Amino acid sequence: MTDEFRRRADECRRLAAASSDASGWAFWLGLMERFASARKVVRSAASAARAQASTTSRVAPEPATSGTNPLRAMIERSDEGEPIGPGGYAIPS
Repeated sequence: MTDEFRRRADECRRLAAASSDASGWAFWLGLMERFASARKVVRSAASAARAQASTTSRVAPEPATSGTNPLRAMIERSDEGEPIGPGGYAIPS
């Protein structure tokens, strides 16, 4: 995408140089500036996305064995004959 903007800006610059009057020259140079600006915006956005992706991929996942597994605790309580209510809590007798 950025290559396309660069090619368009180069073409506008060439057309400005070939223009015979000041209004044509101003039009093509203004358009060239817009393409150059759009290229910078796209490059900045792509760079920011790459930076965010690289920092996100560096975050270490939480260990699977952190603390007590709530499902295992619920199963163990039900194996002991303790009735289990909603949310995995024991129902008081």
